[in-house]
Amino acid sequence: MLATGVSIKRSGIAHEKDFESKGIHYCVECDGIFYKNKKVAVIGNGDFAASSALKLTRWTPNVTVWTNGLQNKFSQSILKRLSDSSIIVRTERIIEFSGDKFLKGLNSESGLVGIDGAFIAIGTASSLDFARNLGLETDEGRIIADNHQQTDIPGVFAAGDCASELRQLAIAGGQGTVAGLAAIAYIRGEKHVTQQWSK
Repeated sequence: MLATGVSIKRSGIAHEKDFESKGIHYCVECDGIFYKNKKVAVIGNGDFAASSALKLTRWTPNVTVWTNGLQNKFSQSILKRLSDSSIIVRTERIIEFSGDKFLKGLNSESGLVGIDGAFIAIGTASSLDFARNLGLETDEGRIIADNHQQTDIPGVFAAGDCASELRQLAIAGGQGTVAGLAAIAYIRGEKHVTQQWSK
């Protein structure tokens, strides 16, 4: 049973902590709704960042991905989806976040850019490394599990933030209950919990 949670990776950009929950966020599903039709930056250079940016277009068309000086790791299909959604990808290094009480902009190598909010989407810390070392299927910073919370390896279950796109306490608790009951059923050999995955 894997219920490791996740530990968010911070960007390390100057003044990030000063604006946490004051314009800087780590969960699009939790806080994206507050940026309806506003100008938003997504910081990251992999599929997690691309996915976060695409989700933000539910609320605003004004989304830019910043790779913060790193080469982007987006596949061609992801780049096309970003382009089709009018999401710009900028590669300049970000020097600092700026504002007063709330985030107002970011200073990049190209100068000051005004924004209303920023989502840090660099990924999650090493809690998933263990899962990957086991050979479990992962996607966008989470362990993939079926509706019984069973992973693609028989007898291995995952629940909570490490296995959920929506990182909320109620969801984690519910998944834990489902996973626990499914694991008991698996150990007992009950047929309603079956391996549904194929590699």
